[in-house]
Order: sequence, then structure tokens, then C-alpha cells
Amino acid sequence: MPTVAGGLLSRVAISLQLPLDRSQKWTREFPPDLGMLGVHALGPTTAPLTEIARDMAAVIQAWKVPGEDVYATPFGVFLSEKKLMERLRKADLERETRCIDASDYLIRCRDAEAVAYVLEYCECESIILFYSREEAEAVETVSHVCRWSGDYKALELPYVSRINVHGGIISYAASHSGMFVLGLPAFVVERCMCGLLGLRRA
Repeated sequence: MPTVAGGLLSRVAISLQLPLDRSQKWTREFPPDLGMLGVHALGPTTAPLTEIARDMAAVIQAWKVPGEDVYATPFGVFLSEKKLMERLRKADLERETRCIDASDYLIRCRDAEAVAYVLEYCECESIILFYSREEAEAVETVSHVCRWSGDYKALELPYVSRINVHGGIISYAASHSGMFVLGLPAFVVERCMCGLLGLRRA
């Protein structure tokens, strides 16, 4: 299975919460039986967004298993729909994009280059990513989030009820120069943490 090169590991900081600490359970209302893995770029926060996006995309790609695609859903997009589609068209991603609701998009990324492009050019507050073998399954997840009407303190919370389907989700924010994984312990540790360190079994 693919692993992340050691050079990348020298440019990111890794943190693991298993189980979640009290601040995540209380302030974000995440279930206590989940785990969280943080991956953030080292160095000044003024590092080029392109560099950060490529580092994070390499990590995300390393966690993918054969038969899966990465699906991305931007939240709080700062661009107009026309501008967003123009940018996605430049990377041949327009045909991989589905509008689930008025402002909710699902973008299928088939390789690390596509993931990096989405992270860099979909200007937004944050991007939720997850893995799926079936597009219909991914569409159902985003549709579920669109229908979710609860009062929540974290945009990732509506995805929690679909954690068993995907194993976990990835929340990326360019403003934080990194991302975190929220998911089942096996997903967070065996797939993501071990995959990042090159310890995942084939």
C-alpha cells in the first residue's frame, strides 16, 4: 500500500487523541468513542497555500485503498457558483462535481493532483473529505448532511451518523494550515496513523 514519504513527515506535525479529550466531547459534541488525528504543516503560517495543499493531498492520497475515490464537500464557499465552476473546469473537475443542494457540492477526486487542486482553489471556510467506493453512497452522505436539522457546534457533526459507512472524515482548513481526521478508532489508528508512518499492512 502507498505510504507518505519521509520528506513529508519532516514538514508536518502529528497529534493523536484516542479517545477524544473532554474539550472535543463537550465543546464540539463529538461522541467520546471516536478518535482524532491531526496533521498540520510546520513552519510559518505564511507558507504558500500550494505547498500546504500538496502536502495535505499527499497524506490524503496515502490513506486511500484500492477501489475508493476521495470525495470533497466545500463549506462556506467564498466564490460565486460561476467562478467555482470556472476553476473546477480548468482542472477537468467540473464533470466530477455534483450540486446536491443549492450551495452544497460533491467533488470526486481520482488522484492526489485533483485533491490538491480542490484544497487550493475551492476558496472556503473548510472542506470535508471522505472515501467511498460508490458515488451513490457519497451522494447519500452529503444529502443526509443537507437534511440534517439539529443544532450543532461543529460543521463535522452531521457526518458523525455516517461514520460507520465511511470509517471517518477529514476536515481541512487552509487558514489552519492543516486538517484533522475524525473517525472510528480502527480508521484513525490502523488506516490513517499507521498509513502516514508507513506501518499499514497490505
